[in-house]
Amino acid sequence: MSGFLDPYAFSIEAEYTRYINPDSLGKILFKNFAVNILEIEGESIRIPLSRHGDLGTYKDLSDAGIRFENRSYNVETKISNWIVQKRNKINPIPRWSFTGLKHSAKGTERGNYDLVFAVGINAPGLEDSVGYWRHFDLLKKTAKKEGRDFGLSAWPHEREFLNHCGIYILPRQFIFTHCRNTPYITIRTISERRDYEFFGWGYDIPRLRKVWDHAIRVVNSQSGTDSQV
Repeated sequence: MSGFLDPYAFSIEAEYTRYINPDSLGKILFKNFAVNILEIEGESIRIPLSRHGDLGTYKDLSDAGIRFENRSYNVETKISNWIVQKRNKINPIPRWSFTGLKHSAKGTERGNYDLVFAVGINAPGLEDSVGYWRHFDLLKKTAKKEGRDFGLSAWPHEREFLNHCGIYILPRQFIFTHCRNTPYITIRTISERRDYEFFGWGYDIPRLRKVWDHAIRVVNSQSGTDSQV
């Protein structure tokens, strides 16, 4: 079975998932993470559908909010597919890019969040249809060898979709001290980066929980910490 617009898609469900607006996808994946990885009850998670309020009478300060261990946190979400460097070379270099971590395009400082939940989708962007689905097929075969689930038609609200992702949970203090406004992250060298302490693959639940706890400790501290998880 192929997609509706994309003849190379594994299914129409997989095709629709690929076209979700990045702002909405980020919010869906954060709630997925909170519910299925952190096991937090839904009433402790705030996900505004619009940052500006349906009637324009209220403006949310961030993409999401979460109550964790008796404190509330504002969360900014970011999404990136591959941005390929040296695309025409024999060995192109896939990267992720998360824009505007420190300030907006107008230069306004972003100070209304505690954490950035940045998700890298481990696949090419829309411009590479054949490569996108071929890459996912390779990931599925690798997961099968390692005994992990990897559904090619998983919906973003399902736990299994996180297996397609790399996840950063970045405290505001760390971002403003150590990050660029728009970092470019070379995927194959993630473990060598300073921000690796705040990163985990979506299939590694123990690691993600440690990363979350570490990020929360940094947010709650006065000066932050550079210790490793």
